[in-house]
Amino acid sequence: MKLSELTKDQRGHLAWRLDHKTGMGLLTASAYARGEYGDMEVAHIFRLAGKSERAAKIHARKVANYTIEAASAKLSPEDRAIVGALRRC
Repeated sequence: MKLSELTKDQRGHLAWRLDHKTGMGLLTASAYARGEYGDMEVAHIFRLAGKSERAAKIHARKVANYTIEAASAKLSPEDRAIVGALRRC
């Protein structure tokens, strides 16, 4: 999956995953997620960050499958209301 095919939420998750699961810093991870280095495959970005080919494919699949609804399913009802209000802004 290429960067241009990702939603804003998935791009944010990509930046978070690059920052927390690799040695890449948040500023560089955000730049990659914005596409400042070109429209690359997500797995290739994880390979550039030092992950093995297998790990890169796993991380890329997790980014591609990420949705706010799936993430908010783990939240309490009060927190889900806050997330819903923020998405409407």
